[in-house]
Amino acid sequence: MKLVDLGQDFELWKTDFHSVSDETKRFLEHLTSKDKKIKLWKHQLEAVFRVIYSYEVLGKKTLLLNIVTGGGKTAIIGACIAWLKMCKKLNKFLILVPNLIVKDRLETDFRVMAKDKSVFQKFDFFPPEFKHLEDELNTHIMEEGASPQGIIESGIILGNIHQVYESHTSGKRNLDFFLNKTDDFAIFNDEAHNTAASEYTTVLKMLSHKTAFRLDTTATPERADGKPLDSEMIMEYGIASALEDGIIKSV
Repeated sequence: MKLVDLGQDFELWKTDFHSVSDETKRFLEHLTSKDKKIKLWKHQLEAVFRVIYSYEVLGKKTLLLNIVTGGGKTAIIGACIAWLKMCKKLNKFLILVPNLIVKDRLETDFRVMAKDKSVFQKFDFFPPEFKHLEDELNTHIMEEGASPQGIIESGIILGNIHQVYESHTSGKRNLDFFLNKTDDFAIFNDEAHNTAASEYTTVLKMLSHKTAFRLDTTATPERADGKPLDSEMIMEYGIASALEDGIIKSV
């Protein structure tokens, strides 16, 4: 899959964040503050920069980040959700995954538990004056027996891709809620394309008119069924770079 070259204009943009909204500039200044206790890795920050630049300056709305396993895709997703919430006034975010292993990992990061911090709290994504927005990012898990009412009441909806398939009993019900009972939202596909099913493309097309933004995050940018992805790859951070940076220790 070909990498989109953002060119020298992007490198120049990173020096002062011109041509973006005041809210986005405030978000980026906070994200890059030297006073932050926990900072994103350099490649994570680069990924967020590329997403924001592609969306807000270039007008691209369907993007792909090719990030090695262990490269911290969850924090990137969290930062992008915080930006869209604070700066683009989006209030609902659908995170789709291919299996229970990925779902459980993301649930740990996004769901506020008794002793653990969510990814938003851990990385302090929101500036002080927007800190209250964290309270609106509660998480609903789409699973068998879960009431679809949570799709309306929650800011983040997390589930296996099958939970929005029409051929799936609860999936058909969940899909109806997204199509008919919610405002526009953003979709995050975390390896969800690794489900070899034609319904994957069908569902995304059905949701496209309600999808204000979509970000695919993956370590394997080729679909399991051999079909091409329709998102534009704006970053590639592979094993060699991760080893060199000390992000992963061995293959």
